[in-house]
Amino acid sequence: MLNPNEKEEMLNDAACTGRRDAFRRAREKTTTPSFDDYLRFLDKVNSAFNQATQDIQKFPDKNLKL
Repeated sequence: MLNPNEKEEMLNDAACTGRRDAFRRAREKTTTPSFDDYLRFLDKVNSAFNQATQDIQKFPDKNLKL
Protein backbone atom coordinates (compact mmCIF):
# COMPACT_ATOMS: atom_id res chain seq x y z
CA MET A 1 0.00 0.00 0.00
CA LEU A 2 1.10 3.52 -0.72
CA ASN A 3 1.26 6.07 2.02
CA PRO A 4 -0.51 9.42 1.49
CA ASN A 5 2.71 11.16 0.42
CA GLU A 6 3.40 8.53 -2.24
CA LYS A 7 -0.17 8.78 -3.52
CA GLU A 8 0.11 12.56 -3.73
CA GLU A 9 3.41 12.27 -5.61
CA MET A 10 1.88 9.86 -8.12
CA LEU A 11 -1.08 12.18 -8.68
CA ASN A 12 1.28 15.11 -9.21
CA ASP A 13 3.31 13.07 -11.70
CA ALA A 14 0.13 12.17 -13.58
CA ALA A 15 -0.95 15.82 -13.69
CA CYS A 16 2.40 16.96 -15.11
CA THR A 17 2.37 16.54 -18.88
CA GLY A 18 6.11 15.93 -19.17
CA ARG A 19 6.23 13.34 -16.41
CA ARG A 20 3.08 11.62 -17.68
CA ASP A 21 4.51 11.35 -21.18
CA ALA A 22 7.81 10.02 -19.83
CA PHE A 23 5.97 7.27 -17.97
CA ARG A 24 3.98 6.41 -21.08
CA ARG A 25 7.11 6.21 -23.24
CA ALA A 26 8.83 4.01 -20.67
CA ARG A 27 5.85 1.68 -20.50
CA GLU A 28 5.56 1.46 -24.28
CA LYS A 29 9.22 0.64 -24.76
CA THR A 30 9.25 -3.12 -25.17
CA THR A 31 12.71 -3.66 -26.59
CA THR A 32 15.42 -5.07 -24.41
CA PRO A 33 18.26 -2.60 -23.89
CA SER A 34 21.42 -3.27 -25.82
CA PHE A 35 24.65 -4.22 -24.11
CA ASP A 36 25.94 -0.70 -24.80
CA ASP A 37 22.86 0.77 -23.08
CA TYR A 38 23.53 -1.45 -20.09
CA LEU A 39 27.17 -0.34 -19.94
CA ARG A 40 26.10 3.32 -20.07
CA PHE A 41 23.68 2.66 -17.20
CA LEU A 42 26.41 1.02 -15.12
CA ASP A 43 28.72 3.94 -15.83
CA LYS A 44 26.09 6.38 -14.53
CA VAL A 45 25.58 4.28 -11.39
CA ASN A 46 29.33 4.13 -10.83
CA SER A 47 29.59 7.91 -11.24
CA ALA A 48 26.83 8.46 -8.69
CA PHE A 49 28.55 6.25 -6.13
CA ASN A 50 31.91 7.92 -6.78
CA GLN A 51 30.31 11.32 -6.20
CA ALA A 52 28.67 10.10 -2.99
CA THR A 53 32.00 8.73 -1.77
CA GLN A 54 33.67 12.08 -2.45
CA ASP A 55 30.91 13.91 -0.59
CA ILE A 56 31.30 11.62 2.40
CA GLN A 57 35.04 12.29 2.44
CA LYS A 58 34.48 16.06 2.24
CA PHE A 59 32.03 16.07 5.13
CA PRO A 60 33.01 13.24 7.52
CA ASP A 61 31.23 14.93 10.44
CA LYS A 62 27.86 15.04 8.64
CA ASN A 63 27.24 11.26 8.91
CA LEU A 64 26.18 10.98 5.27
CA LYS A 65 24.95 7.57 4.17
CA LEU A 66 24.46 5.96 0.78
